[in-house]
Amino acid sequence: MARSFAKKKGAEYEQNREWLGMDDLNLEAFDLEDMNFRVKKIPRIYADMYEWGLPPTKASENLLARKYKEKC
Repeated sequence: MARSFAKKKGAEYEQNREWLGMDDLNLEAFDLEDMNFRVKKIPRIYADMYEWGLPPTKASENLLARKYKEKC
């Protein structure tokens, strides 16, 4: 995928661009620590909501909307 975005042409680029809904991809901006944090937390939020019928807490809503990132 990264190669197709580097070329910015071809069928693979068009398919990836359409799938992601963006024309450019900046892999250097990817935050692995943040992604690992979210991968650990988000499944629990959805399990609480959909399996247990619990409303999301304000902290959960902020995590889903990435509002915790604004404080940094």
